[in-house]
Amino acid sequence: MRAQAPQVRDGRVPGAFPAFGGPAEAWTETGSSVVASVSRLWGENGRSWRDGEKMNEDPYRRVAGFYDRLFEPMNRGLRVLGFRMFMPRRGGAVLDIGCGTGSHLEMYQRYGCKLYGMDTSPSMLELARSRLGENAELRLADAAQMPYAADCFDLVICMLALHEMDESMRSQVIGEIKRVIKRDGRILFIDFHPGSPRSFDGWRTKLVILLSEVAAGRRHFRNYRHFISIGGLRHLIEASKLPIEKEKIVGDETMALYLLRAS
Repeated sequence: MRAQAPQVRDGRVPGAFPAFGGPAEAWTETGSSVVASVSRLWGENGRSWRDGEKMNEDPYRRVAGFYDRLFEPMNRGLRVLGFRMFMPRRGGAVLDIGCGTGSHLEMYQRYGCKLYGMDTSPSMLELARSRLGENAELRLADAAQMPYAADCFDLVICMLALHEMDESMRSQVIGEIKRVIKRDGRILFIDFHPGSPRSFDGWRTKLVILLSEVAAGRRHFRNYRHFISIGGLRHLIEASKLPIEKEKIVGDETMALYLLRAS
């Protein structure tokens, strides 16, 4: 039995960022204030990244408590769109790579799925554990070396994570995803898209994304620029030879969602 999709009214997701299917009032800050908020929240993390410190020092430690407040209006709409692309059966095993605060897994918890999440940020995982309790198995782990057996997940989600990884790491992570997904499983990728917006709102969204990536630090921004320059998710998917089942480009060419088959 498959779960029912979250509610959508008039083609929009209630409470979501306008460009991704939400009402206009969900845009509660101007683009400049969003960027200012991001810069303040990253604070010393952005400076430490620019100074060349390693990412394993948990750059999210100062932003974790504010992350959902800042990005939830955008992320919620994307998660709902992804859920509607593939609604897993009840009891299916779902892995979220870069699970962050657990917001994405919480959606699948409501539909009776077995939840697994991994992240490299202890601060984000602490929030995810508070949100999900004992209903999820959460691990501090490297996605390039997943601590899971082969063929064990019905759905693997990777949302807004591939763009921030080093170039060499992306192929390793996708290789691990291919290893742990079941033969009849699905993979859901959601990330930034290198398209050209056609509206003012689209360009505003593009600008907020760009400046937010700059605020995250030199290494993060370098990886983002490379990801966009190679064609984003489409390039990585073609290189991995994973079959595309569904594709959605939303937010006026700013975001991409791909549902892939394991084989």
